[in-house]
Amino acid sequence: IAIGVALGSAAQIGLFVLPLCVLLGWGIGCPLTLALQVFEMVSLVVSVLVVSAVVREGRSHWLHGAALICVYCILSAGFWFNV
Repeated sequence: IAIGVALGSAAQIGLFVLPLCVLLGWGIGCPLTLALQVFEMVSLVVSVLVVSAVVREGRSHWLHGAALICVYCILSAGFWFNV
């Protein structure tokens, strides 16, 4: 159930909140685009692949959680040094 809630929340953010922020920024004269740099796009694809590998079985295991935490730490360090 927890994985379903987390994926549902992420889908809501991606499909509703981000486009809403783009429209609000356009309305107040502060443009916000969804144009992603190469590193951001690669990290998005890696995140999607890791999450799909974790939820493929429909069951969770401690190793899946450890893999998600490792990917989170690697991406966080990458964004820290990329900026």
